[in-house]
Amino acid sequence: MKKLFLLSAMLCCATFFSADAQWAAKQNMTTPSGSSGISAVQCFSLNGKIYAGGGYYAMFTNTNDFHMYDPVTNAWTPKGDLPGAADRSGGIAFSVNGKGYIGLGAMGWSSLSYTYLSDLWMYDPTTNLWTQKASLPDSGRHEPGYFVVNNKVYVVGGSVQGSTSNDVWEYDPATDAWTDKGTYPLGKINSPFSWSSATKGYVSCGSTSPGYTSATYEYTPTTNTWVPRDTFPGGACSDGVAFVLTNKGYCGLNRKGTTTSTYDTTFYAYDMTTNTWGAAIPFPHAGRANAMATTVNSKAYVGTGWKPASSTVYFKDWYEYPTTTGIESIENDKVSYAYPNPSNGSFSISVEGAAEYQLLNLAGQIVSSGKVPQDKMIHTEEFPDGLYILKVRTATNTGTQMLQIRK
Repeated sequence: MKKLFLLSAMLCCATFFSADAQWAAKQNMTTPSGSSGISAVQCFSLNGKIYAGGGYYAMFTNTNDFHMYDPVTNAWTPKGDLPGAADRSGGIAFSVNGKGYIGLGAMGWSSLSYTYLSDLWMYDPTTNLWTQKASLPDSGRHEPGYFVVNNKVYVVGGSVQGSTSNDVWEYDPATDAWTDKGTYPLGKINSPFSWSSATKGYVSCGSTSPGYTSATYEYTPTTNTWVPRDTFPGGACSDGVAFVLTNKGYCGLNRKGTTTSTYDTTFYAYDMTTNTWGAAIPFPHAGRANAMATTVNSKAYVGTGWKPASSTVYFKDWYEYPTTTGIESIENDKVSYAYPNPSNGSFSISVEGAAEYQLLNLAGQIVSSGKVPQDKMIHTEEFPDGLYILKVRTATNTGTQMLQIRK
């Protein structure tokens, strides 16, 4: 007998994890007093902790606050300010050999007059001190792609003064030296997804000249070569986030449309072994751009960002993926009970003979229930878009499944 979900956590069904893969809300990121959220924050993970700093939280309002998040205690701790510029947004952040690094980006990005930055700083968590390292020997740049392979960071493209770059640079922390590695094969690129395996780097989507792209490229540092890979299934987009779990790069929370923007609430996982993208993985919270994401101890953490609208919204929420927090038992049937899923107004329940069903929202409230009708159809037009839990009971079995309603 299958057990029903205990719903004290936000849930989300994912193709590339077992059935207990879920999103759980964590402690909101600490943001400047009076702010509703923050965007374009630089973050890295180091020694089981997450460090995040900088960003902007309103028009003409930027910060250099620096905080540490401990996943064990679910708490943010202030660690002083970022060094260098008065504030920094949309830069690079990574960790190598027990040290963290933050650099590049822009100062005063949310204002009408901003400065592109080329400096780089190393953080020692044992002393809470910063040391300036070699600056990028080129113009400063904002929102480039970047990834780490074999303890070296590779910076791809980014916004530069009056244009967008197609340059590729390698930084070696061991020698504190930058090396020109040529150009990105697609041309000028800004705000792409970027991630890496142990031996390869990946760049997908991003803002080009003009418009957005859905192209994905794989980089091999040992040969300094790029190879086109499977196109991002979510379409041409920019300003998203990426993280890596179990040799898959997860990409999502991106912006689409160059005239009227939309903001996706999905992730797609790219299998770096098979060169294939998986099915959409719903993110059961608000769409946004310029969020931040990183991984610690086989968990991903995603949050913050902004969503321009008639009244711009900034976010400080923070989520863990996957999690089993507050869930006593989650056991999905291998059989899919609902079709289509996502439902766009109705779905059918695939069972033989008499059965009963319950449809619950993520707060555990039953929104629809009863006997499965003869035509097997359940109508969802009256329900808000989002994730739901479908429970189906026959004479011999009870099963549960996540259902997305998206009209």
